[in-house]
Amino acid sequence: MLSSLHAPLHSGTRQGTINQLDGWITANKPSHSQSTSISSRMRSTPIHWLSGSPGSGKTSIQLHLAKRCRQDSRLLASFFFSMNSVGSNELHKKFVPSLAYQLTSTVPGLQSFVSTAIQNDPDMFSKPPGQQMTALVFKPLEECLKNSTGWAYWRRRFKASLFHRHRSPDSDLDSKSSKLLEESTAFRNLYSEWWTRNIIIIDALDECIGPREQQAIARLIFWASRHSPKFPLRFIISAPAQHPIIRNLFNECRVGMLSNTRLDTRVADADIRAYLEAEFAKIKDSDSQSEIVWPEGWPGRNTVDRFVGKSKNLFIYASIIISFVQNTTGNPVELLDLLLSSLPDQAQRTDGGADYNQFAELDALYTFILHYHRSTGRNPPDNIQGDSVLDLRRQVLHAIMFSGRNFKSQSELDDYLAVPLESADVALRDLHPIIFIPPLQPSSHSPKSPVAEAKIWFRHKSMWDFLVTKERSGDFHQALPEDRMTRIQKLQAADGMENIPDSRFWAITEPPPE
Repeated sequence: MLSSLHAPLHSGTRQGTINQLDGWITANKPSHSQSTSISSRMRSTPIHWLSGSPGSGKTSIQLHLAKRCRQDSRLLASFFFSMNSVGSNELHKKFVPSLAYQLTSTVPGLQSFVSTAIQNDPDMFSKPPGQQMTALVFKPLEECLKNSTGWAYWRRRFKASLFHRHRSPDSDLDSKSSKLLEESTAFRNLYSEWWTRNIIIIDALDECIGPREQQAIARLIFWASRHSPKFPLRFIISAPAQHPIIRNLFNECRVGMLSNTRLDTRVADADIRAYLEAEFAKIKDSDSQSEIVWPEGWPGRNTVDRFVGKSKNLFIYASIIISFVQNTTGNPVELLDLLLSSLPDQAQRTDGGADYNQFAELDALYTFILHYHRSTGRNPPDNIQGDSVLDLRRQVLHAIMFSGRNFKSQSELDDYLAVPLESADVALRDLHPIIFIPPLQPSSHSPKSPVAEAKIWFRHKSMWDFLVTKERSGDFHQALPEDRMTRIQKLQAADGMENIPDSRFWAITEPPPE
């Protein structure tokens, strides 16, 4: 799912960032005699924070690191928070169980101890995260260590040798002992290299449902990173520094525990240019575009330079440009010309201060796409003409954001909004660069009726931030009417709509009786 929402890290880009993170991953275990220089402190901390503005490419980097660490046998587990996930309001509850499950696949012999812990306490998954972490991660690891070292290990080896001598090769008891010995030996080998195989990658902490849950997960990580000297865990966490709750949480972290790679301080122009040039070349070379007459040198260096400047270090900007131009039902040359003629030469905001002005170019791009509608030659449903499409889009966006429902298809939106069939399809048809519509896939429960495994949602969280901030989104601003807010929702809104986590927090209540 994440791979369909986030483009993989483009070859040759982000090398400086990747090299710095690789240095932290492969760092030797710190000792009292280790140098106290800034670089050595950064390299040996148990927590590394990858920070950057929304859209700067943190998730793509984390996906790349997870793949690399898995290939190099350095990854213990990974967890990617995503507002797009069905049941995303429960993700924080799945955090520790998911880590425990992944560790059972990585650590030999751990599964039996985790299973025993769950059997002994059926209410385990309703316990606080700290208790779950102790019972499902640290205690099973300790049990594995006991069974793989000292007398326990050598006794198992002795028993296995006896069974090997006196039992038949197909004996169940012999097979069980051999398996236990094999697991113990494998665990001993893993434990001898634990420091270089203890990486846990956590992405998009800011997409955990709300402030309380974000704090709980962050403090659990801080505690877990220093809980067990025998099993030190090292975490790479990505989250934007602009998020006040996240920033304050990391500022609370003890000195010597945290290091930071800040994408905002790294000029990404060369990387974004390389990405744009490669993707435009792919569009031009695509078989589906073979009949198009391409202008010489398309798209042109000036065009690429213009988009690089407008991106403001945000890879999401370049990604949206490419997604819009490569629309398979349109002409890339015409679509690019439309973009160039529609976007302002230099977008800026004078009504929101520096924080809003940082995203002015991205806001202009979002605004253009939300207002873009082309004729496809198909007959649209009744009462959907011209500006009616924009009105319908506002309704669809409002339903996606504030209904509290997981819409998996356009037809579900039609039913919810009580509009003619295919209305939601018309509203969303040209929004593919910014809104993800999950593909239908065969289901084991109903093979003849394909289903979607995800929900219709924004391709990037920055779209949510844009829509709930009136100064940024203008006529597409999405706000929950006050007469439909709960008391808690009103308190959140009083702090500004941009501070609202996401739709999972908003359970729309029935309007008061007239």
